[in-house]
Amino acid sequence: MINRRQLRGYPLDDNCKKLAAIVNDVDGAGDPRKFCTGIDDGEGVCETCANCKACAVNATPWNGERFGVLPGQITVDEILQQQEEGGGGNGSATV
Repeated sequence: MINRRQLRGYPLDDNCKKLAAIVNDVDGAGDPRKFCTGIDDGEGVCETCANCKACAVNATPWNGERFGVLPGQITVDEILQQQEEGGGGNGSATV
């Protein structure tokens, strides 16, 4: 699973942590990303959320992209492959 902090690229704000409306599988069953619905300011999604990569309104089709993977780190594709093979991944991998 690719969490909101990874999509965003920096730590979540306090308002983000309180937001309970989380969306999985934005782009189908193979999409491992986790988005939020954003905070509605009465006129739609607030400006902060509208500019956030973790907000579902900004979701783009998932093409297996990698998020900040450095040499020696396990990738999202590798985690998913381990899960399919029954290895389950190590759960603590940095992606």
